[in-house]
Amino acid sequence: LDKPLPQQFISWLGRVIMLDFGESIVTGDPVFSLLLERFAVTAYVVLLAAFLSTLIAVVLGMAAAWWQDTARDRAITLVAILALSVPS
Repeated sequence: LDKPLPQQFISWLGRVIMLDFGESIVTGDPVFSLLLERFAVTAYVVLLAAFLSTLIAVVLGMAAAWWQDTARDRAITLVAILALSVPS
């Protein structure tokens, strides 16, 4: 904290580009190794969620196309719009 803010930022950015995120305050271990430990579980959850949401979207899209201009189509469209409107 003894340098001007822009100089601190450039120094920090240079370390981040080299994948040096420093050490954990809690454990003292390198942060990059801690991130790698948790990456596998995160990737699994993301891929599973993407697969399931794509599967559900395709099935509901096909159902809406099959029952075009019916109450079922409107219900599926309404559910899709509401689902997209909900914040993450």
